[in-house]
Amino acid sequence: MLHSFAPSCLPSITSTHPLPVSPLYPLDEDISGIDGTCSNATYAILRDMHELTKAFLARWNYIGGPCPRSSDTGFAEDMEKIHKRLLNRPSFRDDVKQHWIYESCRLAALIYCRSILHGMPLADSANAAHAESPAGTNSSKLTIKGALRHALESTDRWNHWGNMSGVFLWVCLIGGAGSIQDRSQEARINKCFALYAMQCAIVNTSKHANAMIESQRTMLWVQHLTNLKCGILSLRN
Repeated sequence: MLHSFAPSCLPSITSTHPLPVSPLYPLDEDISGIDGTCSNATYAILRDMHELTKAFLARWNYIGGPCPRSSDTGFAEDMEKIHKRLLNRPSFRDDVKQHWIYESCRLAALIYCRSILHGMPLADSANAAHAESPAGTNSSKLTIKGALRHALESTDRWNHWGNMSGVFLWVCLIGGAGSIQDRSQEARINKCFALYAMQCAIVNTSKHANAMIESQRTMLWVQHLTNLKCGILSLRN
């Protein structure tokens, strides 16, 4: 009975569960794989943040001694261009889920880019005052981190943004890093970032363990280098 049996091909885990592409992964390739899974505006932000991450790590991991002075100007100019594009992007705050994903990425990028550009700990960037208060909030002293939490919780989080799970993790890691030194009354609430990141990591580790580990390792390295840059700048001043 089994002589004529031919087993069907098992689906590839990569095809059923796409890689968790984000500004943190993969650094040696582009992130065009998520183009089409989000709005064009969201993808533009993520592409810029991916380029920023890659350039920043390459600049500070320069092999063979200090990076040549001639490259400093070009690197700073590229970062400024990315930061300027980010600052010019509008805020979308309505009930459209796709817009809240965009807003979550925009706010996370503001924290991330500011820290890399100015050599500032993510906690300092995250706790900077936010100019606009999202609908449903009444705080006159809202921080960027608080706005990020509101935007993130306005999205559909149950599946960690589906094919954008890597981006979801990146946003949560930024929020979590921004809350690490928070001792205010909001501290317990802000721990939601760490909880969401942990849930996302656990769910995706069984599918793409290496990618999830590499993403978290890259984020830790970015944090380390921004703190290192902060110390160098303080010594110069």
